[in-house]
Amino acid sequence: MKGMDGMETARRLRADKFHGFLIFITVLKEMVFQSFEVQAYDYLVKPVEEKQFEKTMEHLFSSMQNAGEDSLLVQKGYEGRIVQKDEIIFCEIIDRKIYLNLASGGVLDYYEQIENLETKLCSHFFRCHRSYLINLKHLKGYKNGTAYMDNGREIPVSRLRNKEFSGVVLQYMKNM
Repeated sequence: MKGMDGMETARRLRADKFHGFLIFITVLKEMVFQSFEVQAYDYLVKPVEEKQFEKTMEHLFSSMQNAGEDSLLVQKGYEGRIVQKDEIIFCEIIDRKIYLNLASGGVLDYYEQIENLETKLCSHFFRCHRSYLINLKHLKGYKNGTAYMDNGREIPVSRLRNKEFSGVVLQYMKNM
């Protein structure tokens, strides 16, 4: 990498609130202690033995699956990314593709059925429209069939779900 090594890259990722798993593969044994500063998942020294690499990947896969109630594993091609559920402001589906609108301002897109996503998300998410799931933690207000999110976006609430939405919002506010 030009002008930046792996450790500096990891520091910048963590400074930008990246919560993913970091694995270092390097010839520099002496950097292992610095990897703790960036919460590295593992530190492999070259030449990496195939069995050690497989063991790390198996543990990583297990950790990703068990990331817990607070996060969501998003698969896009060969890439897996862990997203904190509280980071999701709302989810939108357009042409079979889901767009996660994040508090960081980013948008993560991938293919999944919204019904599957809905089952993975917790009770503070509500499907207010056939194309939208909103995170009630990011709801700023509600008026005339529109949910106002804290990132400034306005999300439509379908007439069929309007009454249920009002009840869900009231119940959510009671439990806060």
